[in-house]
Amino acid sequence: MTEPVPRTLPRRLDPLDAIRFIAALFVALYHGPKLPGEYFVRYFSLGWDMLFFGSGVVMVFFVVSGICIHYPVAAAGGKVDMLPFLVRRYIRILPPVVLASLLAYFADLNYSPIGGRITWSLLCELGYYSLYPALLFLANRFGWRALTLATIPPAYIMLVLYQTASSPIFAGIALIFQYLPCWVCGCWAAECLVKKLGRPEPPLPPSSLEIWLWRVGIVAFYSTAAGMSYYHVVHYIWFMIPFSLLVAAWISREILFFKNRPSWKWLANLGLYSYSLYLVHEIAHHGLGKCQKMFPEMDAWFQSGPAPIAVRFFIVYALTIALTFLFAKWIEWPFQYFAREFSRKVAAWKRSDIRTS
Repeated sequence: MTEPVPRTLPRRLDPLDAIRFIAALFVALYHGPKLPGEYFVRYFSLGWDMLFFGSGVVMVFFVVSGICIHYPVAAAGGKVDMLPFLVRRYIRILPPVVLASLLAYFADLNYSPIGGRITWSLLCELGYYSLYPALLFLANRFGWRALTLATIPPAYIMLVLYQTASSPIFAGIALIFQYLPCWVCGCWAAECLVKKLGRPEPPLPPSSLEIWLWRVGIVAFYSTAAGMSYYHVVHYIWFMIPFSLLVAAWISREILFFKNRPSWKWLANLGLYSYSLYLVHEIAHHGLGKCQKMFPEMDAWFQSGPAPIAVRFFIVYALTIALTFLFAKWIEWPFQYFAREFSRKVAAWKRSDIRTS
């Protein structure tokens, strides 16, 4: 078990919120309409899909999630009250995704966690929260590095089995475990960050050049994996675990970079909308497409050339921004508040129950 760290340890890591928003934005741009660059530049659409490659960017979400979950636990010396923790996480995730799925139904979108659109990653998240008590127990005995490495061979086995899974239940389990190392390496990164940031003399932050090399390298890695998959050289999925290890190292450098620098507060503030943006971006896109079909002339005009396509592009993302804001304000944030307050009551109930027993 790790020792509690000094109080100088930052309670909140703003770069995580900024990275989470950029990742959600990239996923939205990958799934949504493109600018009409194909009219002017050959392979523009392929380049767009490689740059904003959604499946690669989801690995960034997994790593960030692992850091966010384990960082406060590591800062507390490896101690956490599991029941309030699980209650809080389930309430934060499940009700918004259920309500988003209802909206998706009216937009003719499949939000099933198996074979659906974006909700497969949320199934994985819920699985990792459920596994976290066992993972923490094992990590306290063997360390997060050993645990990360130990999850990699089973993950590749599950990756193969998932391709032939006939049972939805087994497919869901295989899906969760094939990406488990991506989440666990985030916990490992959080453990390392707590040790580094808690030192009386933290390590020197990286230079601006190093950070930009990391950023370009991360995008180049998943873009290359997407391109190789597109040309049927090798499927991108085989690269996602090593990619996640690189992401964990990059994010750790980002956090050290901003330790003594002013962070991009505006970008971190936008990170508060990242979950809502992730949930509703396809609803805005497909909802407009469904409305277009009711008016054939308008539908034909939107596809008639680069200018109408560009107009539709901006309309879709204006709707996405509006829907994201409303969903965050009226659904996601109220459930976040309820999750926080209800988990406190669960913790208080547990303490009172222990005292009276």
